[in-house]
Amino acid sequence: MRPSTGIAVIVSYFALSIPLLHAEDFSWKNTDTKIMVLYKKQKINQAIELAQKSAEKIKATKGDAHPDFAACLYRIGYLYQNNNKLNEAEILLISALQIQEKNFGFDHLSIAETLDLLADGYFLQEKIPLAQSLYRRSLRIREKAFGDSDIRIVESLDLLATASPYDESVKLRSRAIAIRENATEHNDASLAVALANLGEIHRLNGNDAEAAPLYLQALKIEEKTYGSMAPRIKNRLVELADIYKSLDQYTLAEPLYIRALKIEEKNNYKNINFIDFIINDLVEIYYKQGKYQNAENLLIRLLTYWDEWKSKNGKTQNQSQRFAIEKLANVMEKQGRHEEAERLRARSFSIQPENPGQTIVTK
Repeated sequence: MRPSTGIAVIVSYFALSIPLLHAEDFSWKNTDTKIMVLYKKQKINQAIELAQKSAEKIKATKGDAHPDFAACLYRIGYLYQNNNKLNEAEILLISALQIQEKNFGFDHLSIAETLDLLADGYFLQEKIPLAQSLYRRSLRIREKAFGDSDIRIVESLDLLATASPYDESVKLRSRAIAIRENATEHNDASLAVALANLGEIHRLNGNDAEAAPLYLQALKIEEKTYGSMAPRIKNRLVELADIYKSLDQYTLAEPLYIRALKIEEKNNYKNINFIDFIINDLVEIYYKQGKYQNAENLLIRLLTYWDEWKSKNGKTQNQSQRFAIEKLANVMEKQGRHEEAERLRARSFSIQPENPGQTIVTK
């Protein structure tokens, strides 16, 4: 790790540019709450300024080796990191970590929090081995404090999994899921997300067969929690349907796409692009199975949706419509309706690409 020389430069800059807070008005705990309120209101610069003032006040009254000074550096590092100032954040977080280690030793829980944030920054910079080593150390601290099967270590397991190779990531996420399932008062929504995240790891590594049951389990939990037609489950339906489609399990994929489409239709077609994606996926399924009439009906329905959307929003024809018309022409062709297909292609050619040189690709 870097030495802490950078912190002296940063703190002396604070001293030159920012007036001190009055002692009678200052409490770090209360001030930190105010900082986070500003941050959540997206008043980032004001939050940073208040944190910087606090750093100078703590240094002047308690010294730069006090735990409150470390906590303040942590907060400024957090704000910098979330404002994409990763190098500045790294200097502050390393300094905060060194102060915490001197005050608390190497196994204090506040150190785990700092390790996690520092690791997050390395992960964002794609310094994966550094991130992994810090996440691993943070996990060991929490395991020592809480035990290796306590719900309070699952976040550390998940973080380490993000920076780990496939096989280790699967083991870590599976362990976190087992802990969640066995917890006396586990959070169903959190468990569903954890299952889907493990499924995503399998998907990213080309293992859709392993991913499918995990997404299905996540979906069942969310259906029980929110209802089978709740708007918030539509994306999970599509994710699972996509997996089944990739596995050529069309009879399993079709009803999921249809249910997601119905959920969006109940929402008054607010997300026309979502509808477009779902219908195109269904059309692909029907096309591959030779169900050309089903595909035709859906494409006509999609074009109607686009016409209604254009009318409401004062938009002109776009490439999504052109794709749909081209696909409809292909479906007509498959049914031997060549003249209708040619008329549709002529219509599609009248829609100019949004970008010069754009190629129209149809399934």
